[in-house]
Amino acid sequence: MPYELKSKQISVCGETLTVYQASNLMDIKRSMMIDEAVESWAGREFTGMEEKAQRYLETNLYPTLAACTEGNLPTRDEFVNSVPASEAQDWIASARELNADFFPNLKEQSPEEEAAELEKNE
Repeated sequence: MPYELKSKQISVCGETLTVYQASNLMDIKRSMMIDEAVESWAGREFTGMEEKAQRYLETNLYPTLAACTEGNLPTRDEFVNSVPASEAQDWIASARELNADFFPNLKEQSPEEEAAELEKNE
């Protein structure tokens, strides 16, 4: 019997999404999505709180959620600007429950601290 990944269904913007325990492929996809998103911010200056929060959402949170989720996902821009915070929090909670290693410092670090850490690692 093949191993089946744990999963949980959630609703985001009226769409039913399935969040999975990440497979090796999903983990690599997440890393690649993060790299691409970080690259898209290369050379851009951001000083305000809104820019820092947007960078965190685009370079860390959205790739992490999207990599382990199937269904009609919102785009990165839709996630940042249109997904209600309560639905985003449900999505994050489900992904964290199934993939705790993807969220090691989410509670301990603010978006600014996370952005600073990402900059340090570039």
